[in-house]
Amino acid sequence: MSSILKSYLAFLLKSVSFLRHNFLGPRKSHYLSNSSETIVIFVTPWELSYIPLFSFKLGLCLLNHVNIQFLLGDIPVGPNKVSHRFICYILRALAFFSPLKVHLLSKIPPSKLDIENPIYAKLAYMNAIHYLKYEHDDQRFKEIENVFLCDLKKSATHLKSFFENYHFSRVIIPGGICQDTGLFFHFAGERKIITFDSGIDDVFQIAINGIAAYQSDISLIFREFKLQNEDHEFAKNKALEEIDKRFVGKSLFSYQPNQRTQLPKRERIRVLIPLNVCWDSAALGNFIYFRDSIEWLYFTIKLLLEKVSDCEVIVRRHPVERWEFGRSLNNYPELISDFITNPRFRFIDYEENYNTYDILKETDLVICQSTTIGI
Repeated sequence: MSSILKSYLAFLLKSVSFLRHNFLGPRKSHYLSNSSETIVIFVTPWELSYIPLFSFKLGLCLLNHVNIQFLLGDIPVGPNKVSHRFICYILRALAFFSPLKVHLLSKIPPSKLDIENPIYAKLAYMNAIHYLKYEHDDQRFKEIENVFLCDLKKSATHLKSFFENYHFSRVIIPGGICQDTGLFFHFAGERKIITFDSGIDDVFQIAINGIAAYQSDISLIFREFKLQNEDHEFAKNKALEEIDKRFVGKSLFSYQPNQRTQLPKRERIRVLIPLNVCWDSAALGNFIYFRDSIEWLYFTIKLLLEKVSDCEVIVRRHPVERWEFGRSLNNYPELISDFITNPRFRFIDYEENYNTYDILKETDLVICQSTTIGI
């Protein structure tokens, strides 16, 4: 049996188990809340992951505090139409048995859009990067980008109508960038958007106002909330403990190699540019002046080498790309080939046995786009 068929079967079995344990029980009257606040949770197919089931479960967990409704994103977005339709078929069946109100996005009467708004092109471009795992505009990229653009505009007509005609105070969504989840920020208005995201090794992230993958809530908590001394010390010590593990390649994720090569001692100002994985949500959409990470990287290297004569620049590809699941298809040596022969420039690829934190110890300045190195 092929891996994709096994994935389909696993999702089906997990959904049946979820239905039996969560929806085939007390009926709707047992799920009513006395709260005046209504929260909508967006349930979206997520490439045969269990994210949509988690979204349903999250709503059930919040019932004692607020009124919960679900919005099922049953309009296909992106090239994987077969997978999307399969998942939606199962999710519609779950919605039929749900003790809570489930709106089908496709059944919301569409509203007229300002189709020239640049948000649709921006989201289509980010989705194409996430899907293809690279950033250069070849013919394949343009075709996939156009598929996302058409699908996003179709979904947006229904989503805009939903925000205009239904009353709720908050929306909880997975991601906030991929598929049509990025549209929520465009139509939210005064409503707050709460996002959640998950990674490998059972890591779960949540943002009370923004995109969880950007991790902006971390600085907000330390800046805006007055933590007790013991809480502050606990958080700081946990961070230092994690960083110490990264130096020896034994951190939570174990991205860094244990056996590694040492850089020579620096003879001039050393600048380190640690890259994120280009298709990861944390690296998508957080630019103001640049289109993507390649454009930002090229400009930054060029600026440093031309304007700072006594510096050397090291670009370190993210070590998670040593594994297939985390690898991007960006051909960095080709994309930044203008600098490869410069004696003050060094590109360290993912397969090279350098621990990024060893490089960090021998670095004067670190310029990051979105990575959390050193934090």
